Amino acid sequence: MIRQQVGDVLEIQFEGDWYYIVILTKIVMFGGNIVFAFYNNVKKKTYADLMKNPKGFNVCADILLAKREGLVQRIGKVDDVEKYFKTKYLRGIFTDKEGKPYGYWWIYHISDLRNHVTKVKKLSGKYKNAMDQVTYSFPTVAIMVMNNYKPNKNNYLYLDEVGKSAS
Repeated sequence: MIRQQVGDVLEIQFEGDWYYIVILTKIVMFGGNIVFAFYNNVKKKTYADLMKNPKGFNVCADILLAKREGLVQRIGKVDDVEKYFKTKYLRGIFTDKEGKPYGYWWIYHISDLRNHVTKVKKLSGKYKNAMDQVTYSFPTVAIMVMNNYKPNKNNYLYLDEVGKSAS
């Protein structure tokens, strides 16, 4: 089982498909690292192919299960992880029993996840592209990659005001 380090480019073969991530931080939340997940057609790629046109998103991912199952391989290392940060912010909100958000969005800076930076009623600008304040299991990250997930296309962001559906 590999021990991921900041800058590692990892290849994960999961359910017959191929996924690629760059480890951006040490473990930060509930066993997860903040990573850059490459958009990919789930086909096998080379390190050189990935470096030509790195497109993707940031997410906090727990890859422990994939590592335990021997699905993770280190294929390279990047010296400068800063260019893989698409945002420096995380966003969180409380939800009701049906999963609909209510209240304020709490915004956190990646450098200090214990203290919120600000709270806002409506996301805009740099906060709209913030990562979710969640540690996702790798199967969920795989689904996000397959669906070309974009933080500003999150279903919660289609709300005119927090708690009211946009029409």
